[in-house]
Amino acid sequence: MLGKSLQPVSVRRRDDLLASTVGNGDVSEELSEFERLLAELDDSARNFELRVCPPQTEVVSFYLDGPNTPEWRVMIIVGKSRRLFLEPGFFIEPLET
Repeated sequence: MLGKSLQPVSVRRRDDLLASTVGNGDVSEELSEFERLLAELDDSARNFELRVCPPQTEVVSFYLDGPNTPEWRVMIIVGKSRRLFLEPGFFIEPLET
């Protein structure tokens, strides 16, 4: 919808970046998964559907390790998979091809 990125999508790694997850909370693994989802979204051959998050959805958030830093809610956990999260309570689901 917005066009293909000219460069691969990546998120800058920071020593003070943390992830809040239900699982292991490994920020490096969560960032890699977030980058994978963004790259998947950038794939013009894929179609996606905007869906409403189910009740009690577990959200993966990033935040800086410091006082008064906002939470960045980026993904949700659906079964064993991660999906891109959109405020206020939606996620992006890839359609089967």
